[in-house]
Amino acid sequence: RINMKKVLLGLLPILMVACGDPTDTGNVDNEPYSGVWRGVIALNDNVDLPFNFELETAEDSSMTLFIFNGDEEIETSVSRVSKDSIKIEMPVFANYIVAKLGSDNLQGTYINPDAENYRLPFTATYGDSARFEITETKCCDINEKWAVKFNPETENERPAIAYFEQYGKVVKGTFATETGDYRYLEGVLSGDHLQLSAFDGAHLFLFDAKVIGQTIEGWFYSGRSG
Repeated sequence: RINMKKVLLGLLPILMVACGDPTDTGNVDNEPYSGVWRGVIALNDNVDLPFNFELETAEDSSMTLFIFNGDEEIETSVSRVSKDSIKIEMPVFANYIVAKLGSDNLQGTYINPDAENYRLPFTATYGDSARFEITETKCCDINEKWAVKFNPETENERPAIAYFEQYGKVVKGTFATETGDYRYLEGVLSGDHLQLSAFDGAHLFLFDAKVIGQTIEGWFYSGRSG
C-alpha cells in the first residue's frame, strides 16, 4: 500500500499516439494489421497490466514492434516461429512473448526464461490506443510532486518522490527512490481513480490508487507476485 502527500509542483512532457486504420494496412493469411495495439499481460487472476505498442508489417511479411511508455519508445525483435505465430524478443533482457497471430488480435504468453515457471498470459487488440478505460470526469489536478511512502506504517516503509504530469485525464510520471526510479509510467485519472503502468520487456509495473483530498492511497504491483 502507498500513501502519497503533495509537497510542490512539477511538470513533465507528454506523448500521445494515434491509432491506425485496418482498411489501409491489413495483409492476407492472418497477417497482423500495422498500427497501434493495446497489449495486456495478466499478472494474476485479478490484475491485468495494460500497455501500448505499434506494429509495422512490411510487404515481405517482416515485422517491427515498438513498445510505448510515456516518452519511452522500445524497439523489439520480431521473428516468425510458425505460419501463424511470432516471437517478440525484448532488447537487453532474455524475456520474450510468443503469440498466435490474428489480423486484429494476438494471443500468447509472456515468458521470463531466467525464472522458474515464469509464464503470464498475453493478449493484444488492434486499433485500441487507450491504455486504461476512462469512465468518469477527472476529480482534481494531481499535476504535482508528491512525497511517497511504500508500505506505510510498517517496518518495511520506504520513502520516495512521485512526479506526475496531468493533461486532462491523461497522466504520466515516475516514482524516484534512493536507488533508482519506476520507469516511464503512463495512465489516466478517471474520476478519483488513478491508474499507471509501465512495461519495458522486463519490468511489469502497475499502480492502482484513489485520490482522497490531498492524499493518494493505493497499491503497487510488480511482476507476477510483487
